[in-house]
Parts: sequence; structure tokens; C-alpha cells
Amino acid sequence: MSHELRTPLHGLLGMLSLLKDSPRDPSAGQWLGTADDSASHLLRLLDDILDLSKLESGTLTLSPAPVHLATLLREVQALMQPAASAKGLNLQAELDPSLPSHVRLDGTRVRQVLFNLLINAVKFSDSGVIVLRCRRHLGGGADGVRLEFDVADTGIGMDPQMVARLFRRFSRADDPRARQQGGTGLGLAISRNLARLMGGEIVVRSTPGAGSVFSFRCPLQQAEPALAGAEQSAPLVAPPTLRVLVAEDHPVNRLYMQALLDRLGHSVTLVDDGLAAVQAMRAQPFDLVLMDVHMPVMDGVAATAEIRNLPAPAGRTPIVALTADVFADTRARCLAAGAAEVLTKPLGLPALQSLLARRFGLS
Repeated sequence: MSHELRTPLHGLLGMLSLLKDSPRDPSAGQWLGTADDSASHLLRLLDDILDLSKLESGTLTLSPAPVHLATLLREVQALMQPAASAKGLNLQAELDPSLPSHVRLDGTRVRQVLFNLLINAVKFSDSGVIVLRCRRHLGGGADGVRLEFDVADTGIGMDPQMVARLFRRFSRADDPRARQQGGTGLGLAISRNLARLMGGEIVVRSTPGAGSVFSFRCPLQQAEPALAGAEQSAPLVAPPTLRVLVAEDHPVNRLYMQALLDRLGHSVTLVDDGLAAVQAMRAQPFDLVLMDVHMPVMDGVAATAEIRNLPAPAGRTPIVALTADVFADTRARCLAAGAAEVLTKPLGLPALQSLLARRFGLS
């Protein structure tokens, strides 16, 4: 694990050192891009380590809810499309029309499993087609039927010995081809543990030179469409320029959020604790509040509850909690206090744009 952590950290610190010493060098843009890639890889690795630790200690809990299957597949396909297109791969999604429109499952964790399987397929395919297929699987569950997500590729394939090593931690370190493709080496191990936690499994069929099929199977529980209405609700009507209140005690994070929102053309007010956020909400109207959870004077959870007690329109302003805390109870406390949703730091530009699209219909 030391090697896996130190490799991206070495790249990040090395590129930043070059930038610091030679900020006007013609290669500065390339160095900065490499530093950004290294930092992103390090963040993914830390997220994976935390997830695997919680899975193996039995502290990771699922949050099942009604999920619209067609929407889930479209979202996963859309997020993976750039990576597939960059390698000239044709990424397709297929949904069995006989399946119920809504099923009950933990959408976030199912997406995580599918992303990991698709990332693996893209990495080990240089041409051809990758198909994400959702269908019924006969032969499992109390009624003999399970939900099956297949990820089929036309990549290099694997022999039985390699398949046997797939789900080990950092298994890519044992295979030169895997090392060349990058990744954290934890995605498939996490996916198998998540599948088991959901009462399911991942089955692999592969032939060297003929591609692979990864099948993720989990219990099929139909859900009423009415219970999932919130995910299809129309976005709020918003002006082109939003008035955004950012409550964040860390000065670097405040500077970062200001820069992101400025780039998108929105008006930003910054405060450094929860009490100041409540006072700002009393003083002027805002369209959105981005609320850090851990702050001095008054934390974000308490501030959210205080704002919800204010008269409309202030008390009805959407509040999005931002936290570096990955624990489920933190998310639950934020939602119970009145947060519309909880996002994990760091919040990048694509995630912020996605948030504004969901909440306000802004592209």
C-alpha cells in the first residue's frame, strides 16, 4: 500500500515543485495537468481504501431506495462515455423491457459497482464494443429471479489464473498489463464486497483474446414508481445568475469555491462559520447555500436547522451540505437537519455543474 500511495504523491509534489521553481516555463501547463491527474488518482485511492476498510470491518451500511432503472443506466453510460470514446470504443446500454421500471436498491453503491466494472472493461479494450446490459437472471433469490447487470467487452480477455487473482487487493501489481493501465487496484475487490453486502455476487466469464463478461447479480425488488417521484421532479426555476452563500471555515476552500462559482458567472457571498451563515440568510435573499459541516462557533448541521426555522423564502432556500467526512451518520444528520443533499469534498467543477443542473436546470 505504501507504494500505491507514494507513487501519485511523488508525481503531485514533483510537478508542483517544478511549477514553483519555474512558473513561466513553456511546460508549466503540462506539469500542472500531471499534478492534477496525480492528485485525482490519490483521492480515488484514499476513497477506495476507506470503502474497503468499512466493508471489511462491517461498518458500511446500505441505503436502499426506489431507483428508476432506465435513468440509472443512462447516467452510468453518460459518465463513462468520454473514457470509452477517447479509446475509440462503442459503449452501449441495454435494458430488458420486461423488468419493472423502478426497483429498490442502493443506487449510489450499484453505480459504484458498475463504474468499477466499466472502468476495467475500458482499460483492457483497445477496440470494439462494450455493452452494459440489465436483465433478469433466473436461478437466484427467494423466487428464483435476480437482477443482473452484465458488462461485456471485446478486450484482451483473461486466462483462469488471472481471473482467480482479479478480486485481490492491488491485484494489478501482479500483472504487467494491469500496471500499464493504471487504476488503484482496489475497484474490483470493493465491487465484490459491495455485491455480497447487497446479497448478491459478481461472476466472471473470460477467454484470452476474446473478451470478458462481468455479471453483477443482486436481489430483484420491485418498487412503486410513486415512491421515486422525487428523483424525476422538475428543477426549480432560477435566474441565469444565482446568488450563492458559501459557508466554509477553511480559507483555501473558500477561495476555491469563490473561483468555481465566479467561473460559472454566479454571485457569491462568503462566510466562515455557521452563525454567520444564519445571519447572512436573515439579512438578504439567496438562491442556494453551500454549507460546510465542520465549522467553529456553529457547525453546518446546527446552522442548517436554524435556517430551516426562518420564515419563507429564507427558510425554504436549498441547502447543500459539503463534507470531507465519509460516514453515513454525518449524511443522516445533515439530511435530518434539512439539507437538500450531501456532497463529498472535494467538489470539482463537473460536480458543481451537475448540482446546478439538478437544482436549477442550469447547463
